[in-house]
Amino acid sequence: MSYMIDLRVLELLCSRICHDLISLVTAINNGMELLDDDPGDMLNHIRDLLMNRAYEGSGKLKYFRLACGLGGDPDGEIGIGSAADPTIRLEKHEKSSITWPADRERMLPRLTIKSGMNMVL
Repeated sequence: MSYMIDLRVLELLCSRICHDLISLVTAINNGMELLDDDPGDMLNHIRDLLMNRAYEGSGKLKYFRLACGLGGDPDGEIGIGSAADPTIRLEKHEKSSITWPADRERMLPRLTIKSGMNMVL
């Protein structure tokens, strides 16, 4: 099966991914720089910042891998739960909200899942 996608769409998608990830990397870098200084009583706050940003980054990478990459079965179906879990994790840091079907085990075509996840972006 062949798909033609306008180069501009790919550029926009890559820009979105880079934008989301650079803010996380910058926050982690800033936290590490604070550790180089004398953190004193800020140590717990810095550790929390680093842990939260690393967790957020991990969630976004899982989301982008499934929504934009080759995550999931390339020729088959993907369970709704496989898409819902990283999307819900992503939504904690976004302004969108999606109501997912209760039947998380239900399988849908891969492109249906990926299209829905990309609409969230």
